[in-house]
Amino acid sequence: MIARYSRPAMSHAWSDARRLEWWLEVELAAVAARESRGEVPAGVAARARGSARLDETRRLAIEVAVRHDVIAFLSMLSESIGADARHVHAGMTSS
Repeated sequence: MIARYSRPAMSHAWSDARRLEWWLEVELAAVAARESRGEVPAGVAARARGSARLDETRRLAIEVAVRHDVIAFLSMLSESIGADARHVHAGMTSS
């Protein structure tokens, strides 16, 4: 967003930071749904939600190396989630 044409709330809504927040929510919702169907061990969704951290600096560093925004996001997320990250993004179109 061009700052002079938008209000702060609008700029935030369309920011890269907000995009990553939504991506995280989608990933966590998918894990929770798979857990509810018994496809993921019980407790994974809560542990992932509790440990997941967004680190824009780290994501950008990974993206420089891998040259792919989603892979960089998932790699960054995996660093904070740990072993339970194997259940994140499973079955989604780019997995």
